[in-house]
Amino acid sequence: DELKIFGTSSAIERLNCAAENFGNDHFKVKSRDINFDTLINVLNIAFTCALIYQISLHVDRISLTVWALILISVTAIFNFKFKAWNFEFGEKKFTSCKSSANSNIAIRINNMNFSYNDAQIIFKDFNLEIKRGEHIVISGESGAGKTTLLYLMMKLFPPDKGSVEVNGTIVAATSTNYIFSESIRANFKILNENISDDEIFSALKVCQLDDFDIDAQIGEDGANLSGGERVRLQIALATAKNPDILILDEPTAGLNKNLDEKLIAAIIEDAEKNNRTLIIITHAEIEFPNYRRITL
Repeated sequence: DELKIFGTSSAIERLNCAAENFGNDHFKVKSRDINFDTLINVLNIAFTCALIYQISLHVDRISLTVWALILISVTAIFNFKFKAWNFEFGEKKFTSCKSSANSNIAIRINNMNFSYNDAQIIFKDFNLEIKRGEHIVISGESGAGKTTLLYLMMKLFPPDKGSVEVNGTIVAATSTNYIFSESIRANFKILNENISDDEIFSALKVCQLDDFDIDAQIGEDGANLSGGERVRLQIALATAKNPDILILDEPTAGLNKNLDEKLIAAIIEDAEKNNRTLIIITHAEIEFPNYRRITL
């Protein structure tokens, strides 16, 4: 239903297929684990019984009881050690994929390849390193891969080769972000039910929307807002989540030059105040201090 609302019904079949494949793979893994555990338990029991039988041929009943208790204890310790090792190994496999919160790097992309198909290669051996608190502008012609790079950084697409490492929380404001038909306040509450009115007005002020009535109905997907107001509200909603990394896709779309300069200046000021990494994806020639431009 959500895919239909977002106008991406074509993805439903692929999503169902992916879910089915995931379910089948998960079932295979669980079945393999169960079969392996069962085999280990059977072998343990058989080994223990065989040893007790051999010992019983050479010792009296009291000694047999002592030996049986020793064997059972050793078997229990072995099982515990084996499961602990298996758990630790699994944890190491899992945590090795985690990002380091103490790193000075916000995003690191190493030797990344990505393509939608064999005839449409978007990135080949692509490398990018963005430091914490850095301001980045990613520009390029239409079709150069700007939005694809956003999806890769958001981990919505896996790379065909290489790695994408993200350290910290990351939020993106794009034209496809959905706005609910209720009030502005309700949209903020959906993201964070504990957000205060002061926090809402602070986020709106950054996006030059502080004169808005936050209880007014804004229509389905922001139908009662202009294109520029809708973009700025999406940015305000993203900013209110106070992420470590904020990605803005075409934040000045539908704005005049005077307003887009004020908006960018306010976003930068807010990012600097919160030591937030700021990434702006645009085809416009945006100029602001202390930034690095990456052209695709």
